[in-house]
Amino acid sequence: MAGATVNAHIKLKIIRKYDFKCIYCGFGGSRSNHLTVDHVFPKHSGSTNDQDNLACCCKNCNTKKGAMLLTDFIKKYKIKVSWDIANFL
Repeated sequence: MAGATVNAHIKLKIIRKYDFKCIYCGFGGSRSNHLTVDHVFPKHSGSTNDQDNLACCCKNCNTKKGAMLLTDFIKKYKIKVSWDIANFL
């Protein structure tokens, strides 16, 4: 699946998995158009679209994180490490 985009079915599955809440800031939206799917480990670092590398993220956090590594993003924006984030560390 490397190189391919995340299809709508997988996106909705990931958003539901995280109960329609951003794993970084906790933003919750009943409308999934405010949420997106983040590659926790950026694709530029060799990761893939594997579902184990995807998490629900609001558009604001996804924009801020960009291609940053998870640990760098947590430090820069002083993100509280929730259980969902800890699963990726």
